[in-house]
Amino acid sequence: MMTSTPYLMIDSRILDRVENSALRLGRVEKDASNPLPSVDHDGRLLDEYPSWMRGYTDIIYDKDEQIYKRWCAGRYGTSKDGIQWEYPRIGLYEYEGSRDNNIVHIQEVGDAPLSGMCGVIKDEHDPDPARRYKGFQKMRRNSTAEDRRLMRHYRLWMNMVYSPDGIHWKEDLESEMPRWRGAHGDTHSSVLWDDRIQKWVLYTRMWDRDHKRVGTQGRRTVIRMESEDCCTWSFPQEVMSELPEEYWKRQVHDMGVMRYANQYLAVLNMQTQRTEEQAGNWEGELAWSPDGISWTRICPGCLPVPRGPEGSFDDGTQSLMYMPVILDDEVRFYYHASGSGGQGYGMGLARMKPNRFAGMAPVDSDKKALVVTRNLECTGRNLYVNADASKGALRVGVISHSRYDEEGIISPDECLPITTDVVDQRVEWKNDKSITALVHYPVRLYFELSGSTIYSFRFGD
Repeated sequence: MMTSTPYLMIDSRILDRVENSALRLGRVEKDASNPLPSVDHDGRLLDEYPSWMRGYTDIIYDKDEQIYKRWCAGRYGTSKDGIQWEYPRIGLYEYEGSRDNNIVHIQEVGDAPLSGMCGVIKDEHDPDPARRYKGFQKMRRNSTAEDRRLMRHYRLWMNMVYSPDGIHWKEDLESEMPRWRGAHGDTHSSVLWDDRIQKWVLYTRMWDRDHKRVGTQGRRTVIRMESEDCCTWSFPQEVMSELPEEYWKRQVHDMGVMRYANQYLAVLNMQTQRTEEQAGNWEGELAWSPDGISWTRICPGCLPVPRGPEGSFDDGTQSLMYMPVILDDEVRFYYHASGSGGQGYGMGLARMKPNRFAGMAPVDSDKKALVVTRNLECTGRNLYVNADASKGALRVGVISHSRYDEEGIISPDECLPITTDVVDQRVEWKNDKSITALVHYPVRLYFELSGSTIYSFRFGD
């Protein structure tokens, strides 16, 4: 288990110079059980339920209880392994004449019950145990005359929902979120505690309907708000939209955000615009940010979870769920997908080794590549790398301009080459050379790649 914060190659702030090298997405392995079993407690396939029950899904791993928890459009489930799911009979809401179901949140009880809850997290930072679990919702109910008199126009209203246990939820109708036409929040939104600025931050969708270009559809963008108490929120700031070359062709449908290492990581789902000739399509991507405001998409147009082979359940449209589940030994991407031939809805799981969202790899595989970092403080007596050198070799050099002796320079040629796929491998040099004498000094690292990929590195003891 790694004990110090890693530097990820997706973070361009740490890079000074690259030669014959570019970012490449990390590889994932899809679970052999895909599509994951999707049978409810009564034996009914989940894709047989109305669409409001198969909406945006949030999955977390609760380390305290050592179980996975899943919220899907107001329905709740648990799992010991994240593959086989149990859907308990909770009995809170009546549906189809019975309370024998796992519904934990709906906004309307009737012929068309709805749940706009999404972005569920377990928040350990809130001192109020009644707000241990948090979510976000777009109001779906109609406003009465009294509501309108009180300026409660529910169709334009976004608010927080809280729960002490993830099952019993309460809507916070007093949340002071800016309300205006366009900021509907009708998508998979995310809320998180940002330890860097000591505030809660919310990301959701805004519609730009001022410039209609494709039929009657609007243009989607992502907005960000922050709050000191999770009740009163700042005026929204637009932080993500499509690239210029994608204008009106592909849009950011939704974006989930989390703090990760020294930066912010986002899962975003891009939607191809619907036209008279073709239906809209979803494709998952990744992005990173140094501050949660300025975002860079990682390998735009490339899918971290590739489509399946022709005829599979996931060879068509695909959307990544909220955020990946981060475990000590792997990263789990859960995703919704449907086949291009109308195979129907399914949920999949893809696994990635830790910290391998993307890495620097040679552009021309027949030539060596070089990746040089900026000056970084050496905070440990050893250097550890996360790299795939199973088809080549990785060598590392070190130079400290604060040390003008032999201990301040280690050439890549002095490095014992790494030639396997490693996640947290200590770098060794010939003649017992080390970086022990460089602790607390600024150092620049030289990664020499021969048919290999470097994903991350860290200093440690």
